[in-house]
Amino acid sequence: MATRIAQITDIHLRYNIPGPPSLGARRGREMPTLLAAALNDLKSENIDGLVLTGDLVDAPRWLWKENFYFDDDFEWWKNRVEEDYHLIKNLLHDLPFPSWVLPGNHDYPPSFRRVFGGSWGPQNCGEYQLYGFADWPWRGSQGRRLQQERLLFDAALKNPAPQIHFQHYLVAPHIHVNYPYNYEEHNELLQRVRAASQIKALIQGHYHAGESISFPRKNSSPLDIITGKAFSDSPHFYTVYEFSDKNSAFTEKTILGEKTSTRPAVFLDRDGVLSAEPTYFAGPHNFNLLPGAGQALKKVAELGYALILVSNQTSIGLGYSTKDIVQWTFDQISRKLSQDQVHFDGIYYSEGAGNRAVLPEFNHQKNVKPDPGFLNAAAKHHHIDLNRSWFVGDRISDIECAQNAGVKPLLVKTGFGTQHAQMLGTRCPPCLSSLLDLPEYLIMAKH
Repeated sequence: MATRIAQITDIHLRYNIPGPPSLGARRGREMPTLLAAALNDLKSENIDGLVLTGDLVDAPRWLWKENFYFDDDFEWWKNRVEEDYHLIKNLLHDLPFPSWVLPGNHDYPPSFRRVFGGSWGPQNCGEYQLYGFADWPWRGSQGRRLQQERLLFDAALKNPAPQIHFQHYLVAPHIHVNYPYNYEEHNELLQRVRAASQIKALIQGHYHAGESISFPRKNSSPLDIITGKAFSDSPHFYTVYEFSDKNSAFTEKTILGEKTSTRPAVFLDRDGVLSAEPTYFAGPHNFNLLPGAGQALKKVAELGYALILVSNQTSIGLGYSTKDIVQWTFDQISRKLSQDQVHFDGIYYSEGAGNRAVLPEFNHQKNVKPDPGFLNAAAKHHHIDLNRSWFVGDRISDIECAQNAGVKPLLVKTGFGTQHAQMLGTRCPPCLSSLLDLPEYLIMAKH
């Protein structure tokens, strides 16, 4: 009899944590609704169990570097992370099948352990025993199998019962990109599991595009290693596996009845638009929102517009800031705006500085405005109709970015807006005194 197991991986949920996930493609703020819909669909799949293989939430990366440069109310943020873990735990409660959970590199270890614990196994599921390895990154984002996880792995290899192993990081294939998807010791792990004929499959996450590979064995069934596609990214895949003595099969599924109709967006520059003055080098505690910005953006969202932030953060490439500090600043802005029930659907920022870069990795100018790359990406990730959308900025590069993407531009006179309006002359698009005038302008533009 076949054993049916579902996998959901790389959810990157943010609901109580302010702000969207660190990468714009991840629809973290929609995850509670979408995850609930997927779990409801699984009730009709006749599965024997469900495993969530890591990156349940998108915890702020700067939490790992507490007090490394700026002070913050770290306990407040940790509590929000834990609330999001409890949200997921509550969604898993009362399912008609058992569920197990593992962490990923975007999960915050202390909070995850308090809510979900650590590794598990063996767990009986159909005809197999399941093992889950709660491995953590120890060098950047690269996973290691250490201490109790390695002891559990050793015990599993001595257990002759048919098994399926679950983890976040990749044992195989070796993904050749500029990011450490594989375990640091992936070759050693692969060698050992290939020699253990009782292990039917390894199920893993982390690599959002998904991947599968099969390794033949002498005198036994092959070892299947399958990487599930990320749930956080549209069209929100989850996977149903079917294992038997002779065969392995899997089906990638998406949420039944998910709406994919497009909507308009308001794209916003950050410095000089959300703030009255240019704040190019502002850290997380030096960014002052324009008074009334939250209420204005709330009205814009109520008009049916998605809110997408698109910012050139050349300060990273110039050596004045880091990705973590910039993301920290975005999170602080999101926390302030959440007081007015305002949430960005996505945040996109460039980091290159061209020939002025202090490090070779920032020599590029990919997606630096006026390049429309981020607007086109947001349209794909968040189902945006660019023809019905607007871009609000204070610089010529913002205006040209909008025009390059087929989006209607608006210039605000805060920041560098007045100066750049004079430079544009007769080519200047409609001007607003500040972001506060935006809701009324959009209402008038519809009529």
